[in-house]
Amino acid sequence: DNTSINCNFNYKPNKKTEVSAAYDYVTYDADQNNSLLNKVYNANGTLNSSTNLISKLSSNLKITSIKTDFTTNIKNGKLEYGAKSSWVNTKNVAGFFDELVGVLRPNWDFSNNFKYKENIKAAYINLSWDKGKMFSFQLGSRIENTGITGYSFGNPTKRDSSFKRDYTNFFPTIFINYKFDTLDKHVLSLNVGRRIDRPDYQDMNPFLSPLDRFTLYSGNPFLQPTFSYNVELTHTYKSNFSTTFTF
Repeated sequence: DNTSINCNFNYKPNKKTEVSAAYDYVTYDADQNNSLLNKVYNANGTLNSSTNLISKLSSNLKITSIKTDFTTNIKNGKLEYGAKSSWVNTKNVAGFFDELVGVLRPNWDFSNNFKYKENIKAAYINLSWDKGKMFSFQLGSRIENTGITGYSFGNPTKRDSSFKRDYTNFFPTIFINYKFDTLDKHVLSLNVGRRIDRPDYQDMNPFLSPLDRFTLYSGNPFLQPTFSYNVELTHTYKSNFSTTFTF
């Protein structure tokens, strides 16, 4: 079951200024009932043993985000700045049971209850301008703070566990565009910036989940994001053919 709400606001007090804002709220709810039946046979084909693992899985995800953007036209260019904040709340409950002669008994090795919260606050500024008809520049920077908390509830065989993380980073960007001629026959572009790639929520979920009797999957709540510096040099010919060097 998915639900989404979106509200947008846009205001232009004059020809040079524009203000926009947006609010988003999204929920995802999922329930699964699975049965994992395993049978082991002897060499002569007779049944040696049989097990059945019943699972009841419940997941709830809520995402809320608010952002504002301001744009001001300046001489030969444009100034943009804004801020955004997003909140993520997830709750995952996994109940596993061993079926023995028609009776379900809790399997505490796999059963778990995990809560995860994430808040990302960001602000950015971006300046772009044209120098004549050939050169165009764009300089920008974004500061971002991430706060994460996770809590795994215990059970009769496992203790409670939790983790907390907070980090702040800067992400600068530079974009330069040069036209060799007024017909845009040859255009050279340079793009340099720092980026972040966060692990998926599923990869941070510490559940121990059986894919089959001999294969288990578990996430790692201590995974760190990946940071990278990216450089792209692109030559475009007649707006149809592009050659790009990426590092």
